[in-house]
Amino acid sequence: MEKARLELLAQKYLEETLAARRYLHAHPELSWKEQGTQRYLMEALRRHGIECSGDFESTTVIGAIHGGKPGRTVALRADMDALPVTENTGCPYSSENPGVMHACGHDMHTAGLLGAAFLLQELREELPGEVKLIFQPAEEAGATQCGAQVLAEKGILDGVDAIFGAHVFPTVPLGQVGICDREMMAGVDIFRLKIHGTGGHLATPHRARSALYPAVQFMNEIAVLRTQAVNPFDTAIIDTGYFHCGTAENIIPDEAEIVGNVRAYNDELRVELKRRMEGIVRGLELAFDVKCDYEHRFGYDSLVNDPAMAAICRTACGEVFGPENVITPQPAMGSEDFAFYLKKAKGAFVWLGVADGEGGSNALHTADFYPSEKALPLAMQMLANIAVTYLNS
Repeated sequence: MEKARLELLAQKYLEETLAARRYLHAHPELSWKEQGTQRYLMEALRRHGIECSGDFESTTVIGAIHGGKPGRTVALRADMDALPVTENTGCPYSSENPGVMHACGHDMHTAGLLGAAFLLQELREELPGEVKLIFQPAEEAGATQCGAQVLAEKGILDGVDAIFGAHVFPTVPLGQVGICDREMMAGVDIFRLKIHGTGGHLATPHRARSALYPAVQFMNEIAVLRTQAVNPFDTAIIDTGYFHCGTAENIIPDEAEIVGNVRAYNDELRVELKRRMEGIVRGLELAFDVKCDYEHRFGYDSLVNDPAMAAICRTACGEVFGPENVITPQPAMGSEDFAFYLKKAKGAFVWLGVADGEGGSNALHTADFYPSEKALPLAMQMLANIAVTYLNS
């Protein structure tokens, strides 16, 4: 679509969309508690004559824009939940919900899709097909509870031909957008090892079974596993975030606990690493005469774009940002539950640049994360044009 027309439409609805973003930022809600956000969005959509409902879950909003011509169905998704973080930005519309903050930019995602919906509603008679709007709860809820997995399993993508989404990214400069043709974000798994030995006095170690030595051996083994099980052309992280063992300098510890993550783009590799790590644990029990409780839970899947859908995003974003501002970033080892939608339908995910050097943190999930609102009209145009470009492709 012509850039000038997109800009004109975005300006028409920018004030309302900006007000929505600031309201959402001031009224953040945690995962699966987004009832207030749901009410606000449904009222806004209905004011513009956009069909919507709270189907699938009590915190979800599903909108539909029916084109004036027959065609395919494209879905656009935004996540709505906030994080348990106490805000420290000092902005005039800071969180009014103590201890809860939109520290990951989901208020920008939600407002951006809302503004895009206003644009698409005005363009509906020209659209060959239908746009499904998915305002999703609980992206931050973790594996087995996250919104995308729950909604995908309940059939939210039934009848959808393609799905697209975006995340504000503070390492991408304002005015740019990042798109990977395939691997975009890693899958993440959680492992937890608890070793049960027999405690004792340090003067009589032969009468005890220290939990420390098998714990150290586990750490060494998973470090070696990175070279033994991971193809040099793949990427994987196996690392710990928590290691606790012992209580005093002269007491042999009877328990040790290690908790960490496995992150990789290759889902088959994640399965293999789980198998190998379970084997290491069995070896510890035999070698050190201890008992081990081991849990290895698959988390968010790896987010892999469909190359053809990524190409559609490049075309659509090029018309909004200029082709020179559509970049191919290095994939991230962070994760996103949008990956579960891409297991059900073809689609692509993009990163929207929000770094403008005007203060605030460049790190997601921090108390002073402050994405530039100058990105909001770009988000509106980008999401709307991705839908238009796909339906006309």
